[in-house]
Amino acid sequence: MGFLSPLENNLYKKKNRAKRENAQPIVEKNDKVLKKYRVNELYSFKRLSR
Repeated sequence: MGFLSPLENNLYKKKNRAKRENAQPIVEKNDKVLKKYRVNELYSFKRLSR
């Protein structure tokens, strides 16, 4: 995994904490946000590389 933005880093920390506490809904919510962030990041990179 490459460099993480502060937003991503914070979400991963929350996700890992939720996993330790076995709070699945929080893990799923953070996964959705991270996935959305990654898709947007990939899309903007593809747009810039054209």
